[in-house]
Amino acid sequence: MSFVFTDNEVSAANVILTKPTVVCKYTPLLPDQDMIDRMLKYRRSSDVSDGLGDDNSSLVYLRWNVLGLNGVSTSIPLAFVVSLKSRYKIRESAWKTVAFTNFSFVPITGLSPSSEYNFRITVVGVEGIVDKAKDTDWTSIPEARAGVDAPKSISLIKQYYKGSSVHALMGWTPGKHGGCYFKLYWMKSNHGNYKTQDVKEWSKFEFEISDLDFNSEYIVEVETYDKDFLKSSKPSTKIKFRTLDCLNSTGHDYDICAPDQLSNITLEIGPKHIVDGQEVSDVEINWTLPQYISPSNDIEHIFLTWRKEPSIALSKYIIPHHGDRLLSKTAENVTLFGLHWNSVYAITTQVRSAGGISDKTINHAQLGSAYADINPEEITFEQTTSTVAEQLGMYPTLTN
Repeated sequence: MSFVFTDNEVSAANVILTKPTVVCKYTPLLPDQDMIDRMLKYRRSSDVSDGLGDDNSSLVYLRWNVLGLNGVSTSIPLAFVVSLKSRYKIRESAWKTVAFTNFSFVPITGLSPSSEYNFRITVVGVEGIVDKAKDTDWTSIPEARAGVDAPKSISLIKQYYKGSSVHALMGWTPGKHGGCYFKLYWMKSNHGNYKTQDVKEWSKFEFEISDLDFNSEYIVEVETYDKDFLKSSKPSTKIKFRTLDCLNSTGHDYDICAPDQLSNITLEIGPKHIVDGQEVSDVEINWTLPQYISPSNDIEHIFLTWRKEPSIALSKYIIPHHGDRLLSKTAENVTLFGLHWNSVYAITTQVRSAGGISDKTINHAQLGSAYADINPEEITFEQTTSTVAEQLGMYPTLTN
């Protein structure tokens, strides 16, 4: 079967060819000695030729689409004919066919720097030509240079959660002289190691990062590379962003997220009494459980700690007192017995579910006058046995 490729021969296939675009363009770098040495070392380690490149010509990547009348990409079997014409200064060539393909994203090689090119896509189906052929705009091919341009910018296009993690779609804009080969780096802002991804032969300047933690700040960087990934742009182009809030994004799913905190916490201090010569009081604590608890969205338990919270100046004179309680998931109150009078206690609660551990809630209970019975001038050296570390650090906390 043969076809005559003209602009006005159109079949009745009810499909529309979109305008083709030049996604990216690339001209090999002028090699410096360091680049030559690394390329030779790379090729020897890869068990390939010691030549400095199989294709030192410039290239572009073209992209287009074929839509049905409903605006959605069609699944009709199609073939594409790629043609080009070039111009240099005032000289312009005739159209010539350079490729036959079934793909809508293709590289076109063998181009000359400093020339301009126009590319034409013709769609062929079983009935002949489908829709009118479409041309790109004229595009210039960059001259060979010693380095590559850093991307102009990088942005967060969107983020969403899938399963128990966040996915983030990143996009970037190439530098002045283009580029088709990139590398992405990402990590949490406060710790961790960079993860990386080479991005080459990509139909868009976009990449989706997966398995990110909720409620976390990340740094994402992008660099332009040469075709062999031996030379990169410096410094990198970067962005910092915060991932989705877990509870708000998932509808407070406690299997995925650490649960909400206890709320409406109240402390009721009982009357002072004597136990083993020590003035003490009992403290009753009441609270409201997280409102999103249900039979299918449950918590595992509640963890409560208490400790004295003296001023730093008095901490070494005060007898330490701290403890903890592991409470059932349905508990709505607890009584702490025998807390020392004339003291201030920090009472901390956390809730645990399959998704993690909630943030702490800290409430303070002042029993009597805070440490009013302590006179540092009357305390001997032997009595100063308590330390700040004992007062502030010797108590447990929940960890994942």
